[in-house]
Amino acid sequence: MAELDKRRRKLRAADVALAQTLARRYGTAWQRIRAKLDRLLDRVEAAKVRGETVDVGWLAQHRVAEHLEQVSLAELRTYVDFAERKINKAALDAFLAGRIDAQALIRSSLPPGFKFDTFDPSLPVRQLEKLYGATRQGAPLRGLLDQLGAEQANRARGLLVEGVAVGKGPREIARTLRDSFGGDQVRALRVARTEVIRAYRRASHSSYRQHSDVVGGWVGVASLDTRTCGLCLGMHGTEHLLDEELDSHVSCRCSPAPLTRSWSELGFGDDIPETSLDVG
Repeated sequence: MAELDKRRRKLRAADVALAQTLARRYGTAWQRIRAKLDRLLDRVEAAKVRGETVDVGWLAQHRVAEHLEQVSLAELRTYVDFAERKINKAALDAFLAGRIDAQALIRSSLPPGFKFDTFDPSLPVRQLEKLYGATRQGAPLRGLLDQLGAEQANRARGLLVEGVAVGKGPREIARTLRDSFGGDQVRALRVARTEVIRAYRRASHSSYRQHSDVVGGWVGVASLDTRTCGLCLGMHGTEHLLDEELDSHVSCRCSPAPLTRSWSELGFGDDIPETSLDVG
C-alpha cells in the first residue's frame, strides 16, 4: 500500500537520524574512556620497564582495572542520560505520528464522506505524554540502558585483567576493548529502535481500539525485502482482532494496518465485506 510505504519511509528516516545521534555520543564516551585506558596502560608498561612483575596481583594492588571500570561507568552513565532523553523524545514523536498515521489509514478505507472523530495532534505535551505513558508495557527504558552500561563497565575491567594476565600488548588490549564497546553500541541502538517502533505500534493499536465502531481488526504488514525474516513473512497478511497486538521480535519493522467494518455496517449501501488492504 503506497500510503503505508510512505509513512514507513518517514519513520525509517527518523530512526536513522536517532541512530546517528546516539552513535556520535557513544563514540565520544569511548574516546574519553580510551584516553583513560591509554594512561593506565602507560603505567603498566612503565612498571615493566622498571622490572616489576605485572600480573593480576599488581593490577589489584594499584587498582588499575578498578579505575578503568569507574571511568567507564561514569562515562556510560552520562551516555545513558543522554540516550534516555533522546529515545524518549523520539518515542513520543513516533507515538504522535502513529496516532495521526493510523487515523489517516482508517480514513482511506472508509466510504467517501464518512465522518469520524479524530485525534487532535495539537494536544499539550503533558497530555500527550500521559496518553503515551498509559500504553507503555514491559521493562522501563532506563533500566535497559543502565543494565547495558553496568555490564560494559564490568566487562572492560575483566578484559583489561585478562589481557594483562595473558601478556597482551597495549594496542591489542585497546583493540579488544574497542570491539567490546562497539558491540554494546549496537545493542544500545537496538534498544532505541525497538522502543521507537513499539511506540508507533502502540499508537496504531490504541487508535484502532478507539475507533472500534468503524475498525473491526487489523492486518499484519511486513517490510518485504531481503532483510525480512521468516516470522515476519508468516505474519504478513494475517488478520487479527482488536484485542490482539503486534508484538514481534527486536527491531521488527512490521506494522498493523486497519481492517474497517463493512460499508453496510457503517450505513452505506449494500453489504460489502470488510476492507482488506492491499498488503502486497
